[in-house]
Amino acid sequence: MIYSFELTIFLYLFVASMFWILRSFGAHTAALVLLCLANLLLVLSAGLLLTTYLLSQLAFVFLLYLIIRHTPFGKYGFWPWLTFLGLIPFNYALHFGDSLSTMEFFKQTEHFRSAEVAWTIGSTFFVIKSFLILKAAVKARKFPFLSGLITLTFIPAFPAGPIHGPAVWQLQKMKRTLTAKDYMVFVTGLGWGAAMFFILAPFTKGLMGHFEHPVLSHVTNMYLNLIALYFDFAGYSLIAICLGLLFGAELPRNFNRPYLATSIQNFWQRWHMSLSAFIGTYLFKPFVRKTGSQRWGIFLAFVCAGLWHEFSVAYLLWGIGHGYALSINKRPPAWWSQLIGIFPSFIGKIIAWFMTMSWVALLSYTATVLINF
Repeated sequence: MIYSFELTIFLYLFVASMFWILRSFGAHTAALVLLCLANLLLVLSAGLLLTTYLLSQLAFVFLLYLIIRHTPFGKYGFWPWLTFLGLIPFNYALHFGDSLSTMEFFKQTEHFRSAEVAWTIGSTFFVIKSFLILKAAVKARKFPFLSGLITLTFIPAFPAGPIHGPAVWQLQKMKRTLTAKDYMVFVTGLGWGAAMFFILAPFTKGLMGHFEHPVLSHVTNMYLNLIALYFDFAGYSLIAICLGLLFGAELPRNFNRPYLATSIQNFWQRWHMSLSAFIGTYLFKPFVRKTGSQRWGIFLAFVCAGLWHEFSVAYLLWGIGHGYALSINKRPPAWWSQLIGIFPSFIGKIIAWFMTMSWVALLSYTATVLINF
């Protein structure tokens, strides 16, 4: 059973109250164990298959850690990437029974409504977090069982991030107490996140398809699709961040007004920032260090990011489109600089903004259409 949004908030408020009571008595580890058990019970309620996958993937990551630590093969840097083998069953869209899409995870508004959860829910984010757990374990030479398990099972961030490693849930990195400002951030952030996710995103989606003219319909749907995607994803991320704060954990910020971006690079510095940070740290920078080619590095990194979303033609094209635009952005052609230079500065920024938003909207809409085709 996947609980309604209201019930989920109530459950985590209850767990948080027990969590802080234990911490007030100095039982800090016991408080983390309580949170871990609560997360596991909620994941188990989502389905035995999902729980089995989660625990087996964690066991696989621990096995890789032992191989890296205790065998001569551990010197090879490719071992942590084997955690991505966990994506194989899901990127081929192997569904078992009725399913909910990732973004429907918390949209069940009727109390105690149950649903079968697809294997695809959260699998891509889960695997990246598994990778980060393994990297942290290798660096610290100690496997973070408790903080790692909380990282993987924290329900609000399970289906769609923000992406984070186990350090977020280690006691030395968590707040010891919550201030009045923290509670204010929690209340206002949760309210705004819920408004984006439950009101603005569905409202924007409802505006799509109101034009009968085929060209006008596709153009308006393209932009509305991007706006709805932002409200959906940013709202969900904000809810997860606020519920993490409830336990003193600071999950990474995931969006920073991406609709103000005036270049594709600036867009990815503002959109899904936890994924951008992962791509930059573990794909782009290592490739550039070995080859010296920034343009090929960013292109191939985003092709991989597209296939990470889903192993399909739709997301291959999405990755190629973003990768190509980012590679061009690294060294814009002379004619583009000359064209923009004709106009006053603010006009040039408006043109760059419009082209950036249009390109992002086109790629997202094309991927959506091809997937549903």
